[in-house]
Amino acid sequence: MSNPYQRFHEQAADDPRVTADVFALIHPEGHVTFEQGTAYGVATVVDPHHGAISGFMLYDATGRAVMRGYGADVALAMPEKYAPNPLAERIIPMLGGPVQPWRGHVALFAWNGVDEARGLNAEQQERIRAVAGEQP
Repeated sequence: MSNPYQRFHEQAADDPRVTADVFALIHPEGHVTFEQGTAYGVATVVDPHHGAISGFMLYDATGRAVMRGYGADVALAMPEKYAPNPLAERIIPMLGGPVQPWRGHVALFAWNGVDEARGLNAEQQERIRAVAGEQP
């Protein structure tokens, strides 16, 4: 199987609409990495098996949507293909997202407040690191 990160970056590089942004990738192995890419191509990273993703919103204390997350659409229905992601289960609610079981990789982007996922700013990256218990 080819590397999903490589396919993602190649797909983004071939699309003139896409500019690279920083997003958080929550790994089932229990850590967070910050990757370059866009929401247009994240499906192959989040779901290397089927490329099918579902989005969800994360809200600040005022109820304003501030981040957009993506998880594998069929992860809960096909647990044999997607490892449990206890780190996502812990930090997504702390960041204002839904409380639910998570399996496989989960990606987090910033949200422009209207209709577009975009790269995380430094403050958002630091907040994700802090709730994940990781050092910069």
